[in-house]
Amino acid sequence: MIRWSAVLLLLSTTPSHAVLECLYYDQGVAAAALVVQIETPKVSPADANGDCAVTGPATRVFAGTLVVGDWVTALVPCDNALGMVGQTLWTDATALATAKVVELHLDEDGSVAGYGAGIALLDTVSQSPMWKPICGAD
Repeated sequence: MIRWSAVLLLLSTTPSHAVLECLYYDQGVAAAALVVQIETPKVSPADANGDCAVTGPATRVFAGTLVVGDWVTALVPCDNALGMVGQTLWTDATALATAKVVELHLDEDGSVAGYGAGIALLDTVSQSPMWKPICGAD
């Protein structure tokens, strides 16, 4: 019982972004099936799960089968109001809603790759993906 108490105490004090080693987030993003940038995306308020819907036409397509102009919709973990502890990385809802350009790295199922890490908020559209690995290495 003492061991479980220590584990529960550790989990309750660990921020949700520190549950996995950074390499797992980076590997997930590197394996993304779709990489796009959306200029002036529409961002919905967070739903009951803390996800914001990001929608808009693809301005740039770096990977995947979409073409510029195709409509993109993705749920982005944006509001951890309940303080959930887990592997999901959360993007600040206010920053997401005010971003001029959102770069999304999405898995085949349309979820944000790398447990939520596959997102970059940008000021301008770029000629190449701008997301940077969490571990700091390419």
